[in-house]
Amino acid sequence: MKNYTNILVALGVTLFLLTVGMKSEAEAQCPIGFTPRTINMNVGGCIYEVDICVKCSPLGLGASEVHISGGARLVPPCIPTLPYSAVVDYINSQIKNPSYMFDVLCPFSPQAPPCDGPNPPIIVKYRSYLCWKAEVIYYHNDYTLYFSPCGDDYCEETYLYCVDGNGAYQKTLINTDPPGIVTPSCTVEGYQINFPEPSVNTLGNTTPCYIYHSECNK
Repeated sequence: MKNYTNILVALGVTLFLLTVGMKSEAEAQCPIGFTPRTINMNVGGCIYEVDICVKCSPLGLGASEVHISGGARLVPPCIPTLPYSAVVDYINSQIKNPSYMFDVLCPFSPQAPPCDGPNPPIIVKYRSYLCWKAEVIYYHNDYTLYFSPCGDDYCEETYLYCVDGNGAYQKTLINTDPPGIVTPSCTVEGYQINFPEPSVNTLGNTTPCYIYHSECNK
């Protein structure tokens, strides 16, 4: 009985360290000058914890930047209405929304200059990775999916933001890095992936790397 208890304790400690390790690894990925952030986002009726790196530059003092590279964890228990293949696409699209940028990530005041005013538009850069995978993990005392990049392929999109006469944000793409259309190292589309249902029997199962489509690889 004592040996059995020791095994359970060791297993619990291991799972805790794996969870902490994932969050520490996400934070360690942030470049100098960036702040690690974990944001809660509603995706298909479920909450995902999304790790990103943010650099907020005050209006007119350089570009604000967001690196969407840390990963995302489905907070259990929840069964999303959105297909797992669309989770990464949805998270990226929301983070790249001007309202999300200025209301949540970098709440400047004023948030962006008028499009017809004397001040230039604000510059925002987004870096997102083009190859992702999903893995079954044990998190919050349950089994769930963890989405993370799986490769060095990335796209950096640079936008100009301003506010039109109706108070709506105008978003203009001015540059991508790498320039032009690139071919990522992953070749499978998200809809072709059979995502594992999180359970004790699928713990540790990982999908192949699949493509996230950005302005660099439409």
